[in-house]
Amino acid sequence: MMPLAVPERRTMSMNISRPLIYLVDDHPIVRQTILDWLRVEFSVGSCRGYASAEELFEVLPVNAPDLVIMDVSLPGMNGIDAARQIKAMHPLIPILILTIHENPQYARDAIASGADGFLRKDRVYSDLIPAIRRMLAPGLPAARL
Repeated sequence: MMPLAVPERRTMSMNISRPLIYLVDDHPIVRQTILDWLRVEFSVGSCRGYASAEELFEVLPVNAPDLVIMDVSLPGMNGIDAARQIKAMHPLIPILILTIHENPQYARDAIASGADGFLRKDRVYSDLIPAIRRMLAPGLPAARL
C-alpha cells in the first residue's frame, strides 16, 4: 500500500463500528464481493455501492458518508477526478482509492487529488479492513497508510 497521510478524523455517524461507507466500482462482482465483506466487518446497512462517480454524486449532497472507497478506472468520471470533486465539497470525508494498475503514477495522481489512501486491489484482502479502521479512527493523529 502506498504511504499517504490520513488527517485527524471525525466520523459523521460517530460510530466506528457502524460507519457509513460508500464503495464505487463499476465491476458488479468486485463491488458486491467487497460490499458483502464490509457488511460483515462493520454493519449490514452501513455500506452502499455505486457503479460510477456520477451515481455517487446523486446521493453525496444528501447523505455524506464517513468514508468513500473508489476505483481509479470508472466509466464517465474517473476515480481521481471524482476524489478531487468530493474533497472540494466535503474536505473531511476520507477517500481510499483502489486500483488494479501497477503504475506508481496512479498513486501520485491520487495524492494530488486529495485522496487519503491508495491501495492496489491485489492487497485488498490483507490491507483493506486495517486501512479503513485507521482512516476512521476518531481523535488519532495523522497516520500513515
